[in-house]
Amino acid sequence: MRALTLALLMFGLLAAGLRLQDQHQLSHHKYYLGKRNSLHGYAFVHFHHYDQHANRTAADHPHLHYPQQQQHQDRKRQLFSPCTGAISPGARWRSSEGYWVHTRNSLQLSESFIVTAVGRAMDRWNCALDQLGLTTIGPRLGVRRGVAARDFVLTRPTGENEIGFGPIEGRPGTVAVTVVWGVFGGPEQMREIREFKMRFDEQHYRFGNASLSSVFMDLEAIATHEVGHAHGLDDIYSDGCRDVTMFGTSRNGETKKRSLEEQDVDGLRALYS
Repeated sequence: MRALTLALLMFGLLAAGLRLQDQHQLSHHKYYLGKRNSLHGYAFVHFHHYDQHANRTAADHPHLHYPQQQQHQDRKRQLFSPCTGAISPGARWRSSEGYWVHTRNSLQLSESFIVTAVGRAMDRWNCALDQLGLTTIGPRLGVRRGVAARDFVLTRPTGENEIGFGPIEGRPGTVAVTVVWGVFGGPEQMREIREFKMRFDEQHYRFGNASLSSVFMDLEAIATHEVGHAHGLDDIYSDGCRDVTMFGTSRNGETKKRSLEEQDVDGLRALYS
């Protein structure tokens, strides 16, 4: 009985938050979560604009970024512009899924506000995909109102796509994290995304509607960026690309990531065409 209680306690602690310090850091914004059920997991960190690590460039700190030669090869192969890129060439959704929204939060955000903000974020990318005649992540499957953050697991695939609020540990300046599980190696035509988890850090940031007050991190804008990861796009950090939705930092009061720039759409088309 004692062993069972301890096991349940440890599971609760592990599920309560994503401890980035326990994961393998691949670059300043990307962590490897390991292999579970034949799927590999990667966590993509979205930084607050004023985080000291988030504004570094490859020229100043090359150890924080992928090798320049590899970046060039990947972009040439994928026909991506310098302001867009893929998590892994060929890794995309191969079948239609759906997603759940967890609305329990400590910020007193209403269910209708959360569902509307996330829905609009999904719609931005779906409109671009509609032009290609594609359906990827699928519709909202429902709302989970009473699920606590400790029950919203990010560190292993669970067979469901989930979005919600909760703690993120180990990297100050982290606004949100999206974890993507899938097949990212082997022939490109065999790679695919199977699942995503999206979490907004309610402990350190005040999410809301930044059109009403600049004190808020704009939920719709941050969600739109994170949905880009869920579709298979990587963060961008080039100084000349600060206006694209997939640029890897955001600041309080910023709403420009609510809409997609041409480079964002081009990246999506290059990945799914």
